[in-house]
Amino acid sequence: MPLFKRLLKALVVPVLILAISGLLSVFWSKLVFLLFRLHAFTDIFGFLTVMPYFILSASAIAGARYNNTGYFFSSAYLILLYFLNRLYSVEQNNHVILSNAFFALSPLFFIFFSLQSRKRFLSVRTLNNLAFVFVAGLLVYLLGKNVLSDVIEPNIPFRFRDGFLFIIEKIDAFLFLDSSTKDEFAYAARFFLIFIGFSWFAIRLAMKHDPDSAGYLGVIAAIMTVFYTTKPENEMIFFSSAGFIFMAALLEASFMKAYVDELTGIGGRRSLEDAMINLGKKYAIAMFDIDHFKKFNDTYGHEAGDQVLKLVATRLNGSFGRNAYRYGGEEFTVVFPGKNAKEAFPLLDSFRADLADHKFIIRETGRKKSSANKRGQEKSSSRKSVVITASMGVADSIAFPGEYPKNIMKIADQALYKSKQAGRNCVSIA
Repeated sequence: MPLFKRLLKALVVPVLILAISGLLSVFWSKLVFLLFRLHAFTDIFGFLTVMPYFILSASAIAGARYNNTGYFFSSAYLILLYFLNRLYSVEQNNHVILSNAFFALSPLFFIFFSLQSRKRFLSVRTLNNLAFVFVAGLLVYLLGKNVLSDVIEPNIPFRFRDGFLFIIEKIDAFLFLDSSTKDEFAYAARFFLIFIGFSWFAIRLAMKHDPDSAGYLGVIAAIMTVFYTTKPENEMIFFSSAGFIFMAALLEASFMKAYVDELTGIGGRRSLEDAMINLGKKYAIAMFDIDHFKKFNDTYGHEAGDQVLKLVATRLNGSFGRNAYRYGGEEFTVVFPGKNAKEAFPLLDSFRADLADHKFIIRETGRKKSSANKRGQEKSSSRKSVVITASMGVADSIAFPGEYPKNIMKIADQALYKSKQAGRNCVSIA
């Protein structure tokens, strides 16, 4: 799948949720008017104000359940942020210190939490993460109350005191920015931090195409919408949308684990089994095996073998799209809905010939560091060119009527072994 399509697929759900949230914000006054006419505004509004708590709590529980500590901490962080924001909007008191500061630091916190996604939920590192959030919140609060500056300032030499006060003033302006703040540095720092957050997750999304990065991009957009707009209903709408985005990303990640092969990025065994259910009456199935792969692994190592599997899968995906699957090990499967074996044969043989003509560059791993004058020589010797060939077998439902797709696949596998017995690097029809 081309890079643009992968990015679009990863972003479509967060963008859709944000679009729906935006429409709710735009038509909120009309919705309120309709609820008043139905005499249901008071009851529903009371529920809407606490709805973000339920949605974000569900997101945190789902993160804990699926061992995604990043989403758990991010959701818990948003619950705290929503709570502080509600206190600030109601009481207009010192809660603005934490509320505004945590809004400012949201991109950095999300980057930090996202790095914890693969770590065990109940572990020493998890407790360290909780301690980090607590200490950060305490420091922010103490800065806002001028406790730190009052303690540190008297102990600073007089000639450095003006510089210290200038730095504290800028930090205060950045962290506790509100509508009355006129400091251009504070606004520039805020936007720079948002830019860092967006850039981090955008680059990670482009590299990994993972739903986690797309989810964090959507959540940052939602939270910044709350902070930089003045409509009070936006905090209910967009905090709720942040929880929905996290849960949607978790579902997408769970789907990918179940249906997408983690190493190669193409469909896995379970995805193949689902595809075979809907093949129809006329179809062909091809089994595909990389020649001498075990020997290749023994010669170049398993990391080089993984490189070959990825390269072959990429070429399979480019030639056959979603109809190519990794069956297991060095074996792949290609399905041809609506085609028989003779129609599939030229496509497979063309792919086989192109694969054999292509020289794969293998990067050797575990090299020792070289001196500067030997670096160029080692660079050329550390990359080896190898030729990869494949044997294939194909069978169809027309030649074997009444057989289930799994049986057709077994017959194709038998044809694959005929190709190996015939000298490999060929296609055999059952």
